Amino acid sequence: MQQNNLFNDPILFKKRKGTIEDPFKNIVETVQIVNGKAQLKEIPNRFNKVEILSEDNSWYETNDSTLSLLDKNSFYVDYLNGVVSFDSTHEKESLTFKYTGEGACYFPDSRIYLTDDDEFPNLTGKINDLDRNIRVQGNRIDQQLLSIPQPSEIVDTRIDRNGKVYSVSKSRIDAEQKKIEEAYIDLNNTSYKSLKSRIDAEQKKIEEAYVGQNGIIYSSLKERFLETEENLESLTTNHKKLNADILNRGLNVKNYGAIGDGLSDDTSIIQEILNIAKENPGLEVIFPRGTYRTTSTLIVHPNTRISGIGRPEILRGHSGMIFMLGDPLNPQTGYGDENQQISFDGISTNGNVLEFKSGFSQIGIGHNTSVIFRNCTFRDTVGGHVIDLNSSQKVIFDFCSFLGYRIVDGDEAATQREAIQVAEHTKDGFPEYGDYDGTPTRNLTIENCYFGNSDTVGMSPYPTAIGHHAGVNNIYNEHICIKNNKFVGMTFAGVRVFKYRDVIISHNRFENCNVGVRINNVAPNSYSSKNLDGSQSGNAQAGEDVIIEGNYFINSVQESIRATAYSGQSDLENAKMKGVKILNNTFKNRNNHRNTAASINIIWGDDYLIEGNTFKNVMRGVHFNFLSRSKILNNNFEDMLTEAIFSNEYDEELHNLNYTSDLFISGNIVDKTQKTGIFLQRTNNFIIKNNIIKNTSMEKVNEYNSIFIATECSEGLISENIAPLGQNRFGIEVSSKCRDVQTFNNNATGISGKVRLGLDNLGDSFRLHSVDGNRSYNIRLDDFDRLVKIDSNKNITRIGGTQSYSFASVADSIPISKGVNNKIVFNNLGTNFSNDGSYIVQNDGYLHIDLKVTIKYPHKNFSHVLKIYKNGNSYSELFHHPFSGSSESSESFIYPYSTAKIPVSTNDKIQFYFYSDWSGTGVATQGSLATLQHYVRIFETD
Repeated sequence: MQQNNLFNDPILFKKRKGTIEDPFKNIVETVQIVNGKAQLKEIPNRFNKVEILSEDNSWYETNDSTLSLLDKNSFYVDYLNGVVSFDSTHEKESLTFKYTGEGACYFPDSRIYLTDDDEFPNLTGKINDLDRNIRVQGNRIDQQLLSIPQPSEIVDTRIDRNGKVYSVSKSRIDAEQKKIEEAYIDLNNTSYKSLKSRIDAEQKKIEEAYVGQNGIIYSSLKERFLETEENLESLTTNHKKLNADILNRGLNVKNYGAIGDGLSDDTSIIQEILNIAKENPGLEVIFPRGTYRTTSTLIVHPNTRISGIGRPEILRGHSGMIFMLGDPLNPQTGYGDENQQISFDGISTNGNVLEFKSGFSQIGIGHNTSVIFRNCTFRDTVGGHVIDLNSSQKVIFDFCSFLGYRIVDGDEAATQREAIQVAEHTKDGFPEYGDYDGTPTRNLTIENCYFGNSDTVGMSPYPTAIGHHAGVNNIYNEHICIKNNKFVGMTFAGVRVFKYRDVIISHNRFENCNVGVRINNVAPNSYSSKNLDGSQSGNAQAGEDVIIEGNYFINSVQESIRATAYSGQSDLENAKMKGVKILNNTFKNRNNHRNTAASINIIWGDDYLIEGNTFKNVMRGVHFNFLSRSKILNNNFEDMLTEAIFSNEYDEELHNLNYTSDLFISGNIVDKTQKTGIFLQRTNNFIIKNNIIKNTSMEKVNEYNSIFIATECSEGLISENIAPLGQNRFGIEVSSKCRDVQTFNNNATGISGKVRLGLDNLGDSFRLHSVDGNRSYNIRLDDFDRLVKIDSNKNITRIGGTQSYSFASVADSIPISKGVNNKIVFNNLGTNFSNDGSYIVQNDGYLHIDLKVTIKYPHKNFSHVLKIYKNGNSYSELFHHPFSGSSESSESFIYPYSTAKIPVSTNDKIQFYFYSDWSGTGVATQGSLATLQHYVRIFETD
């Protein structure tokens, strides 16, 4: 037997819409349990649930589909097929079910198979065969009747009064009987026992139609109708109340026809419901569990709440955005008078990047007020942002996840792009819609969120989780709070503060990020220094007032906090980031990881407070260039690959202009640094006080100091620090390149000495002032352990004795002739120097030399000697230094006084000569002694 094609006999699903016009049907039916299952007449609505009507009320529904775990009083409902499952103890029982029916599935008989009939495998064939046999038998009987002679008086009972001939008498009788039975049934399909019963029932209905709601019997239907018309307005009001109640309860997208299977296009249905929300402020749009494929951007109107049940997913099935919070046909200005009160709760989005591979952003927001995202997951974006947030205020992200990103090939800017971009509204930044009025974003809270990778092939974490990369002159995004979030693997920065004001970044965890927090200003004469009209302001602008507190930075690739500003040479003061507080954070590396830069790196900052932080197993603790009016207090540094605190000024054109100044470094504990503990260069007006610094110079014994003040530092105080002996060279060393640096009351030592001070410094001393306030002195010990005082002109006088020091300095370069003793005549002659630069000793004692010599070579293969003559005779050659270098090179040498202690007597005459020689083809015939600077110091005894 030829079988029907199953695909020509589809399963039909007749489903109600659940609307007022087409409501679901309340059903109560009794069904017998067969093989542990009861098949309901219709598909039940899962939100209204299935109820078993029982006197003991002991039944309960379970969500566990494992049927073997059902107990005597539990049941499981398959809401897709309308099947209720029970345990084996209820077999053959009949139970009454109450539920809301959505419709039913109708199976064609061609799909119903008979397992015990080989000839007819499905019900279609069997029924057709039975019908054929019935017709064969009927025809056979008719032939037999016709073959028997009939008397003329016998009436042919196959013919009715209308002359219609039936094949057999039984067929006519059946037809007449059917007509009679149909007469017992009314229009409502109600069956009566007899025609009289039906007529009586109809008469009763007519009589009841004359009776009003209050039992009044009217004389006519017209009179009754007038009363009904009077009550129509009340009925309409009740209908409106019912409709409002439905809207208050929310609109379920599946009740309106959305499928949510990930394949069907649900766009038009969802957008229709969102449009209903536009006309009904505060309406909740509900997405049950499922995957809703959309083929165009969904427009979310103001005063709309979007909620998910069971983590539904919105699947992008096109190349654009998933949601747009604002109507492009109704652009707003400022903070959007008509774009307010929008919320998402429990919704997931999927960028579907394996199917649609071009760049896009998921959600666009512009000119909005009061936007909330809670318990949402945003998965997989290419090239753009998850949230493009512009010109909005009162925005909250809470317990959301931002997963997966891929860079568009060739898009260099995408390597820094943000998952949440926080920006002012400009056409270049957000061209989708709106008035491009530059309104900044403010009052933003992002908390309890996660930023990391997804499990989709080819994805990685976002380059930047939160931030911005462009700006407009004189416009600042502000009042931003980022707390209790986790950032994992950001390839550019976890948070990028780009010219923001009033920012709090607290109690977050930054793990394996390239940079944790990155603070940038606007470079002068750049794209971001333009005015809103596109004209160039030329300004360098930075944000201010950022608090970074209580965060945990682990395994940063470079810096954990990088606060770097572009300065140029035009607008230095405005380029500084000001008012940054870095408090109580932890910077740490694990599993043999070492970051490649300082944990905190600052360039061009003012009014910083770095306090209470812990640094462990990092490359360097704090590194700053051009930092002013700042404090580094009460931090713990342990196991530094280089230094704990380090300063420098990278731009030579800005040296010695006091841009690194007014610093207070106190209360810090430093334990184990491979190099120096605290290292300052080119720093003016500083205090280093009450620090504990131990186990420095771990890289090489006797190489580095606990505290080293080097290269052009000035006007500093180093006091009351503790630097015990370890592998360090000195406890404290102040370079001879520094000036006016005072040390006092430090407990510091090292392998080469305790405290070493350059000549042009105040030394280990304390300051006293006269009663009238007109005089002040630094009091200290000289090299002979005598108490001396130093006035503001650096005159040194033994307390209770005569003058004991004299100084001389060379200010100008002097020519050097080859192969002769070149006499050095000092400028700025001090006491006891003759006009030819010779020194006449006044008292028996010692002469100490502390020199820095700078040689300029206009040739190659140069050697030189500094000679000292006493009373016309060569006394000592301080150094002999060969040099081989390129033309026009220079080199400096420092010769410490402690190794040149020359005994002298009264009236001895001391002179200085510089002897030089060189060789080489075509070389010049003379060089120059560029400077012989710092001081020649004469120590005498009384």
